[in-house]
Amino acid sequence: MNAIQIANELFESNKFQTHKQLEAKLDAIKAELKIRVDENDEMRKEFILQDVVCKYTREKVYDVDNAGLNDFLHQYGLLIHSAKLSTKDKEVLSKIEEFKEEKTSHLRIYAKVEKEEYDFSKYEIFQLVDEFNKANAQFKKLSRQIKEAKEKMMECEDLKKERKQTFKFGSFGLVYNKDSYDIQGIYNKFGVDFIIENTTPSMEKVNQFIEEGFITKKELNQFRKMRDIILKFIVISLSDEKMIFNIMNNKRIA
Repeated sequence: MNAIQIANELFESNKFQTHKQLEAKLDAIKAELKIRVDENDEMRKEFILQDVVCKYTREKVYDVDNAGLNDFLHQYGLLIHSAKLSTKDKEVLSKIEEFKEEKTSHLRIYAKVEKEEYDFSKYEIFQLVDEFNKANAQFKKLSRQIKEAKEKMMECEDLKKERKQTFKFGSFGLVYNKDSYDIQGIYNKFGVDFIIENTTPSMEKVNQFIEEGFITKKELNQFRKMRDIILKFIVISLSDEKMIFNIMNNKRIA
């Protein structure tokens, strides 16, 4: 099947539309669950029999001394492994044009999908959790199927050439991802000061360095100052929560 045939099948089978509707339904369920949890002034509410937890998580927001942290990482030989280009200076970007890596793309589908309006205000809280479980299971299954379909569509030679195509229900196309650069190559040509001044450290990588024991959290905290704490409300299965905790603990032990 070519990309157009796959796209038509996604819509004719109603998978794409159902996925969008389930996304809206889950948002509505979570919003109603938040209201119920807030009414009881709770930070966490477990539904053990239904394997679900509604909870608030604290996300700290920091102001980071990027140049200082970059310099510190350089002393440990970690700078090249964490640096992400952050400058928008046209002169700098012109200098490093030769180090721009091959462009990558993702696929985007453009089609109008009617979304239903959901009102769960009359539901009991346990009914809401049941609705969440059913919708979430369907949503995850369809997410996997749509991801697989998109991957197959991106393999289509006609789409690679044309980059955008139309089908019965709309259009789809390849959208370029953000430019990426060969940091090692830039470092070799322009030196460490250029990297320190024109990149920011990937905090995902920095946290990985902490987990692997290369640096400590105390050392990281020298270069950042907490500006705010954002509370985020999430609904997740207790099983998934336990799995995440186990992964995190295993990383710390390793």
